[in-house]
Amino acid sequence: LGGNYSAASSTDPQFKLVADLTVDIPLGTDKKKSGVANSQHSWLWGYARIGSLSKQTSVIDPSQIVSDYASLSGAQPSQIVQSFEMNGGYAYQFLPWKGNLTYFDHGSFSLIAGGGALTPLSPSQVPNQTYTTPQAGTPTTTINYADGTPYINLSGANCGGTPPLCYVTFSPQERSRFYSYWETGLRVKLYAAPQYMKASPFPAIFDVTYGQNEYVTGGHMRGGVIHFGGSAPFSPIPGLYAFGAMDVGINNTADKPISAVLTPFTGTIPTTIQAFQQIQPPLNRDRYSLGFGIDVLQLLRTHQIQDAFSAKEKPVTGH
Repeated sequence: LGGNYSAASSTDPQFKLVADLTVDIPLGTDKKKSGVANSQHSWLWGYARIGSLSKQTSVIDPSQIVSDYASLSGAQPSQIVQSFEMNGGYAYQFLPWKGNLTYFDHGSFSLIAGGGALTPLSPSQVPNQTYTTPQAGTPTTTINYADGTPYINLSGANCGGTPPLCYVTFSPQERSRFYSYWETGLRVKLYAAPQYMKASPFPAIFDVTYGQNEYVTGGHMRGGVIHFGGSAPFSPIPGLYAFGAMDVGINNTADKPISAVLTPFTGTIPTTIQAFQQIQPPLNRDRYSLGFGIDVLQLLRTHQIQDAFSAKEKPVTGH
């Protein structure tokens, strides 16, 4: 459980609460009986994540998570769960090592392959954005792409008022399926030394992969996407993890820019004017995310172990 800040390129970060279930399971048994978690070759991995409605923020403020939890206390389920992402795959683990680092004492490299899907944010939760076209004596009624091809042609019903303006409202595109993606690449896993935590934490995991991701490339499986991601325990606090990711598109078609400079409009459109409705397809942009969270299972195990030690150390009294 935790909070996540994410954004596409050239946009302000958005904060959302997240609940994440992550698994990393070895296949088979440890034939060498080494007792070291990185001794097996074949692993299955995956995660499922749900998130709340994004909230726009220009400053990363950890205290915001407290107010957001409070604001959701009386919310409906549809207001809480606004996004869902899942993925999974296979990892072939090689080059295990055991050393004597400051915090981690053994780890491994793995070749991984997998895929997944994520939901778009519900269009009903994304407000429409209204703009006006440039006005120089008479308002602009034709909006072209930068290369001169037409983008929007406005009619008289979309323009009017004093001074005369033309209105365009952009709405998010409805989708009937999830955004899907696939990836393959390299994974590094690092395991904490037992002396630093009484309950062994989930390992630190760092991935570098190449694949395709519809969410990054405008809703289409095209070009390539390089993914950097990982999570690691925050050693001063048992059960606290930091995580982050970045998806960078390469060799894909960029969104076509338009030649006109549109002005955001926040007022009330005159009743005699009907704004032109333009469906906006998914953006073709890189994205990144940073977050932090508590490993609930590890936190419970840590307290259980501490309680067990306390019970053994408690002196026995009698009459």
